[in-house]
Amino acid sequence: MLSCAWKAPRVLTGFLASTANPSHSSPFGYARHGRRNRIKPIVLTAFITWLGWLIPGVIGIYPKHWIPKGMDKFELALQFGISVLVAACPCALGLATPTAVMVATRKGASLGVLIKGGNALEKAHKV
Repeated sequence: MLSCAWKAPRVLTGFLASTANPSHSSPFGYARHGRRNRIKPIVLTAFITWLGWLIPGVIGIYPKHWIPKGMDKFELALQFGISVLVAACPCALGLATPTAVMVATRKGASLGVLIKGGNALEKAHKV
């Protein structure tokens, strides 16, 4: 194991940490506070939308021809819930995309397929 012979004094590391992480100005603090207060209602609205389409589908209130071929009631309800989530909070899509790439890469690796980046995944449907 390698170690550094010179260790920075606490005063220096404290100074570096304080200059690297400056306090945010009031607009940033306001944006962070507003974001924190908006996420829960958005997720709750998306969940209620999902339930609002799932329960009538299970009961059989809406016609079966409303459900696209290759999709069941659960998937239709999930599609509406995700649509509400992405429309109300576009950052959800920005977080979901890298997560999906990571999960696909990990799943491929567990099956013996090495995937290098998202471009390979986008082109994989043509194979």
